[in-house]
Amino acid sequence: AAARHKMYAAHYDLKAIQANPSLRSVDVTPGYLLYSTLLPRRVFCVTPWIKLLVVLRNPTDRVFEHYQAARAKGLPLSLKDWLDKDLAILRKHGLVGDATGKGNATSIVKHGSSEEDVAWLKYQDESLEGVIGRSIYEIQL
Repeated sequence: AAARHKMYAAHYDLKAIQANPSLRSVDVTPGYLLYSTLLPRRVFCVTPWIKLLVVLRNPTDRVFEHYQAARAKGLPLSLKDWLDKDLAILRKHGLVGDATGKGNATSIVKHGSSEEDVAWLKYQDESLEGVIGRSIYEIQL
C-alpha cells in the first residue's frame, strides 16, 4: 500500500484533496475498466473517499479509435487480423462463443462466476491490448 500511496501522491496533491472536500480531481483512463478486478480496489485502498465514474463508449467507435492509436504506435497488423487474434484469445478462455452457432455452448464460462474471473485474468495476460475485451462491458462492471 505504501508504494501505491507514493505513486498516487506523485500525480495528485493528496493533502489538498483530503483537506478540501470540495476540491475535485479527475483521472481518465480506459485501463481502469479493463483491469476492473484489480485497479479500483487499489485506488480505494489509497483514496477511499473517491467516487469512480465509468463512461461507456460505443464499442465499435472505441475499437476503431483504439486500432488507429495502436497503428500510430507501430502495430503491424490489419484491423481484421488484430480483431481475429483477440477473438481467438477470448474464445480460448471461454469468454465468448462461436458466432456460427456450431461451438460448444458449455465451454463458455458462466457470467459472474469465479471461472469467469479466472478466464478474464488469463485473457488480460495474453491479449494484445484487450482490443475486443475492452468493449465487453458486462464482464468489467
